Amino acid sequence: MTRRAKKRQRRVVVDTSVLVAGISNFKETYAPGRNPSADVLHEWAEEHTFVWLVSEDILDEYKEVLRRLRVRSHLIGRIVNLINEKAEEVSVRSSVEIPRTQETIRFVFVPSRAKPTSS
Repeated sequence: MTRRAKKRQRRVVVDTSVLVAGISNFKETYAPGRNPSADVLHEWAEEHTFVWLVSEDILDEYKEVLRRLRVRSHLIGRIVNLINEKAEEVSVRSSVEIPRTQETIRFVFVPSRAKPTSS
């Protein structure tokens, strides 16, 4: 995919929980609509519907969480290598650590299947 084509697509940071829930579906044959997180990963890998943005910190978090969930190390390597190969790396100029609390809101990207209605 050309750099120009990538610029026109949605640019998305995939939350770790979406990655984990999506790959948990890899044990079975992919069936659209069964697992929204798997749908997101499938659309990215097969249909190139968005540009996945990563940084070293994001990749480290993916690896850490997958290790904690006892995913086999060779599978973690394959997953992270695929993401790293096809995703766009962004550099983070500065970051602020936000403490996690019960009230922390988590944003998760789930593609909309509904067509907009006219008013």
